[in-house]
Amino acid sequence: MLITLEDGFERDAGGPLPPITLIEVELTNMAFPADLRSGPVQLRLHGQWGDDPESGFELAMRFDSDGRTAEASVRRLDLPRLARFYATTLPVTIDSGRLSLTARIERRGGVMSGDVSLLLEELHLRGDPERSLFGLPAETSARVIEGINRYGEELPIVFGSAMSGSSEAPILEWEAPLLEIAREGLLMLGRREFESTIADLGLRIDALGGLSGIPIDAEYAGVQARAEDAAQAIIEEAAGGLIDDLLAPPGTPDSEGDEGPVPPIGDLLERLLRLEDPPSSGDDSETEQE
Repeated sequence: MLITLEDGFERDAGGPLPPITLIEVELTNMAFPADLRSGPVQLRLHGQWGDDPESGFELAMRFDSDGRTAEASVRRLDLPRLARFYATTLPVTIDSGRLSLTARIERRGGVMSGDVSLLLEELHLRGDPERSLFGLPAETSARVIEGINRYGEELPIVFGSAMSGSSEAPILEWEAPLLEIAREGLLMLGRREFESTIADLGLRIDALGGLSGIPIDAEYAGVQARAEDAAQAIIEEAAGGLIDDLLAPPGTPDSEGDEGPVPPIGDLLERLLRLEDPPSSGDDSETEQE
């Protein structure tokens, strides 16, 4: 069963979400009674935000007898327009930024597992002196935000994160990769007064388990690798006088060999965030019913 709606779900400009101008709902293998089903029920949503053809979302969910699996994809969601959702949760204000992500999450017996890959473009944060980031001291938290902003001025922020915990209290393990972004941003600034903060962040990242083994979507990994190359070039130019070991990302082995040229970041982003053709109705999407 495939349902397509156009120019629906329009919301006022002050709403928590941008207007949804296209949404498609695809339902496969739904049957009543349940013993008529030949396999798990699958639900897929595809939508577009406003009149921006480069922004949208996809959500796929699979329901079976043991639990459920969700796969989600979001493209270039304008974060300031979602402020009502996170204003009381995040210890920062997001002045600008667009979020893209892919996620795969499984729920089995109330236990969550999975991974999320995130891409943040044109990100700029504003700290709250009353609330620190990740429980860091106020001065360190302010410097972390400054580092993230510096990195975001130049490059897309790309990182992966594992998800764990219970379905009532899921945990997104993103502290270590985000602190590494901040650390590199401080190195880009090339200021001596940040040396102690850079070293402290390196120790904290190591204490969190380092960066090796953090899951990330294969397509996001290409953008991440190209951004890291560009970041290191900026760091070497800006912070040539800083101690060499501050430049080595913590918890990651040295690079072994050159795998050849990598496409420019713009090309990788365009490839990663391209819109798929909308699904067409046919024999693949059916509703069985008794």
